[in-house]
Amino acid sequence: MSIKCDADVVCRVVLRDRQMLHTTYKLYMVSVCAQLLHLIIMCATYAQYGHDGVDNYTAKTFGIR
Repeated sequence: MSIKCDADVVCRVVLRDRQMLHTTYKLYMVSVCAQLLHLIIMCATYAQYGHDGVDNYTAKTFGIR
């Protein structure tokens, strides 16, 4: 997922240089960054659960699981 985010940033720079960076692509970039953040939080939550066996209720109420 991180490689996809990096590729999207490179594509964004190229589009900005050509003055073709539209609002829809900006929304797409926000979506990709949000998905990456979600993936990082999920990995950290499951790693913590695997380490100590205690469920993370804060993540559950935050909308993670």
